[in-house]
Amino acid sequence: MSGQPLIGLSIDQLPTPALVLDIEIFTHNLEQVSNYLAQVKTNIRPHAKSHKTPAIAHLQMKAGAVGLCCATMGEAEVMFYAGIDNILIATW
Repeated sequence: MSGQPLIGLSIDQLPTPALVLDIEIFTHNLEQVSNYLAQVKTNIRPHAKSHKTPAIAHLQMKAGAVGLCCATMGEAEVMFYAGIDNILIATW
């Protein structure tokens, strides 16, 4: 499937592993978390191991995350080279 557009494929046609995301629900959830954290006056540092996706990390940072947690140096490198500059490596 390399080089072919994936948008519009049925679930059983997607190559795996694949991250499938409803962007409207995701954006709503980001806004909810951001609003709640502003009310309780605290920060969040989401763990990138759940999505491993720089585009999502950037959306989380834009929504107010102070940085990202990564489980491995490899994950941290991917996020760093994608422009995330506040990374906590949770394991060593």
